[in-house]
Amino acid sequence: MPFNYRKKQTTRKRSNLDLSVIKNALDDIDQGKSIRGVALEYGIDRNTLRNYLRDRSKLTKISEQGSQFKTSMIFTIEEEKALVEYLIACSKMNYGLTRQATMQLAYEYATMNSKKVPDCWTSNNCAGKDWFRGFMTRNPELSLRTPEATSLSRSTSFNRKNVTDFFENLKEVREKYQFEAHNIYNCDETGCTTVQECPKVIASKHKYASSRTSYFS
Repeated sequence: MPFNYRKKQTTRKRSNLDLSVIKNALDDIDQGKSIRGVALEYGIDRNTLRNYLRDRSKLTKISEQGSQFKTSMIFTIEEEKALVEYLIACSKMNYGLTRQATMQLAYEYATMNSKKVPDCWTSNNCAGKDWFRGFMTRNPELSLRTPEATSLSRSTSFNRKNVTDFFENLKEVREKYQFEAHNIYNCDETGCTTVQECPKVIASKHKYASSRTSYFS
């Protein structure tokens, strides 16, 4: 079953059920009241009451996840939030994750937390495309962005000490050999790039995607 669930078009409006209301309704039924009468009194569908009577463990699940928790969700809201924070942190450190890498990470994350996953996750060693689309929809602060490509040497070498040493050496050489401006050539534009082409990575929405020195695909 795909995770991008489409709500059925129906005129029937379902309201969120309060946990205390359900418990009170079940207590009244235990005291001998009819399901029909309790359903009318509390405004709860009779089939819903029957479901909770057959399996009261659902009440525990509601108290832990909330009434908006969908049974098809793999991770809890808190777990997905932690995953979002990790993806944003990776993009800020120039190691943004691609869509495929994120799907693989989600599978490993679910496995480490002993989550029940679909069979296709296990066979492919990664989450499904439907899960990824749903994940991006549930977390609109994320977006697939194309970052600026940056070589690894530039990223690791461009710091205060190296830049200071470069200009000190340049000053020393110019003073020693008395180079004029016409003796200095700029040879960095050779047309041979050492920077790999970057695929789209997950980064924070409405913000610059940052540079990228490496990626996991």
